[in-house]
Amino acid sequence: MTIDEKYMRRCIQLARNGICHAAPNPMVGAVIVRDGKIIGEGYHVRCGEGHAEVNAIASVKDESLLKDATIYVSLEPCSHYGKTPPCADLIIRKGIPRVVVGCVDPFSLVAGRGIQKLRDAGIEVTVGVLEKECRELIRAFVTFNLKKRPYITLKWAQSADGFLDIRREDGNAVRLSTPLSTLAVHKMRAEQKAILVGRRTALLDNPSLTVREWYGQNPLRLVIDRQLTLPPHLHLFDGSCLYEPDDPNRRYTQWDTALFDFTKPHVISFLLSSLNFWLTVYHFDGIRYDAVSNLIYRNGKKEDGLNDEGLWFLRLVNYTLQQEHPDVMLIAEDSSDYLKVTAPVVYGGLGFDYKWNLGWMHDTLDYFATPFEQRAGIKNRLLFSMSYFYNDIFLLPLSHDEVVHGKHSIIDKLWGTYEQKFAQLRCLYLYLFFHPGKKLSFMGNELAEFLEWSEEKQLGWNLLDYPAHQDFHRFMQKLGSLYQNHPALWEQDYDSRFFRWLDMGQRFPETFSILRSSKDGKEVLMVMNLSDQPRTGYRLQSEEQSDYTLLLASWQAAPKTLSSAPADCGWQTMFDLPALSCAAFERTHPNADE
Repeated sequence: MTIDEKYMRRCIQLARNGICHAAPNPMVGAVIVRDGKIIGEGYHVRCGEGHAEVNAIASVKDESLLKDATIYVSLEPCSHYGKTPPCADLIIRKGIPRVVVGCVDPFSLVAGRGIQKLRDAGIEVTVGVLEKECRELIRAFVTFNLKKRPYITLKWAQSADGFLDIRREDGNAVRLSTPLSTLAVHKMRAEQKAILVGRRTALLDNPSLTVREWYGQNPLRLVIDRQLTLPPHLHLFDGSCLYEPDDPNRRYTQWDTALFDFTKPHVISFLLSSLNFWLTVYHFDGIRYDAVSNLIYRNGKKEDGLNDEGLWFLRLVNYTLQQEHPDVMLIAEDSSDYLKVTAPVVYGGLGFDYKWNLGWMHDTLDYFATPFEQRAGIKNRLLFSMSYFYNDIFLLPLSHDEVVHGKHSIIDKLWGTYEQKFAQLRCLYLYLFFHPGKKLSFMGNELAEFLEWSEEKQLGWNLLDYPAHQDFHRFMQKLGSLYQNHPALWEQDYDSRFFRWLDMGQRFPETFSILRSSKDGKEVLMVMNLSDQPRTGYRLQSEEQSDYTLLLASWQAAPKTLSSAPADCGWQTMFDLPALSCAAFERTHPNADE
């Protein structure tokens, strides 16, 4: 036995202490050695708490000794942010010069990255010491990550002459177990996450399938019943929590729906498998997670603290789905101010592709629902979104939540008369398409329906027989073409260099102008007047001579072309902007090549 093997065997011995509580994480042990003496030990006690390396380092009384020590660990140190920070970073930060690893982590989020991170930091890493024994220790974890299935243990009671049980219809079974074998069975139950029996066993034995002769948590109880005829009085159906938390104070959401318990491996497996099923079989383009704030914070409230289990679940599931389905969009419906929702998991983010900008949605709709005479004082509701927009990768929703449950349809939310509502709706959608961020508009919004959406009826296609609805629908078609044909509106959504406010309501508090540009320097401009009064002699300021070509307008008499003229400060373009109107122009600079 080599010196490295000696200390690795101690790692394996320590790791087994976490057999009942580490899952779904693997059992891991760590030993720190200096000058032939163990100065620190640790193992992974419980999922969500410190890993073996963290506990071993914390047990060293004099941290200065770490700079001349070797840390032995049965499994590769993690390199990602899960429920805890990366162990590889901790080892680097503590200055431990040598690491001995039993086996490489099969988890795709690590899988050699931890070893490479240590080596890149100049640390000597030895891999593969007692590799077979270390992999056997975590065989269930290996099976799940490599074969995408549970590790299965078969158990039965058999007499010495080879019989399992007598054929019986009534009466008690022949007891084959001894007190010692019963103890071993209950120990096995405590170490497993689920136990499965058939219908006949359930009927004849009426088993509890719980842990009674050993210390540990009860496994998930499963029974196969093709006829679905099992009576409800069986011990199997005692009303214990299967998917929701055992704590009644943490069992329900604010909508009185049951919460998932993300500390239970079968819950994670069920949810991940379900998501993978929809993407694999039905080839969905995206998945939207509802009420993500309830996963980020306990009870969905920031003041109640972070929900570590929920955060870990999001990181695990999003990373796994991105590996299996790299082209699928993962979207968070999240109203919190939690940062890094759309940052990659390997950098401590939650791994979403997009986050709903609910703040933008509510602020914008509140503005458009406000009487005209009051809008001057609340113009910041249209401006505020850009102060935080680049903190995450946002998607702009006008969603299903806003057109149901007595909230009114989008057009019916808007202030004013029938005609004024249609005029503002054009402004709202042009503003939506010019604001950075990908767009989401719920079905039927393009028809300007006044009735709320209902799953019990089809969309109001008959509305297209009415001129006002027909004209708006045509406007939306033109807006879609405008968006598609001008990369400035979508190419660089998340780069602040390609967005600019030209008018933030400085002269008239209800007028706004946005300039978007593409990588090749092409520019498109939006102007809108959200007052019920016309703005005669509206001015566009620019630093250089500019020409404007009309792309889309909400009024027929809009100028087809405009040119700037010299002014005291640069150049200016003047035109009349009717009440509740909007327009989009392409901007060019005639003397740009001179």
